[in-house]
Amino acid sequence: MEHKENYAAKLRISETAVAEIAMRAISEIKEVGDIVQTNGFPGTLSKIFHLGGKIKGSCPVKIKMHGDVVEVTAYVTVSRGCKVTAVAERIQEAVKSGVQNMLGITVSRVNVHILGEGQSIAEKREQ
Repeated sequence: MEHKENYAAKLRISETAVAEIAMRAISEIKEVGDIVQTNGFPGTLSKIFHLGGKIKGSCPVKIKMHGDVVEVTAYVTVSRGCKVTAVAERIQEAVKSGVQNMLGITVSRVNVHILGEGQSIAEKREQ
């Protein structure tokens, strides 16, 4: 008689990995200027992270894990004259599909806070 054991494998994905994928997804939206780090209080800016740079210190994209489901919050600036609602919706969809496709984690919510307007990353590169 054969004896087979079933092992339940668990995979733990770090919040930093989820945040990195979310930031890459956000950086692909051409109207996004910066991803802004807050001190945990909306409107209280501590640093501005220009897209394309490396994350140092605390991450500007906040991740909350709820079991096997993740919630993402990002604070961004957008380029002048763009349709803010459309940009926010594109960010939400890009983050959700990026995280779900790359990590297989369900994204329950993507909160996007638009903190202002400025130059997009494309405009900054042209200068």
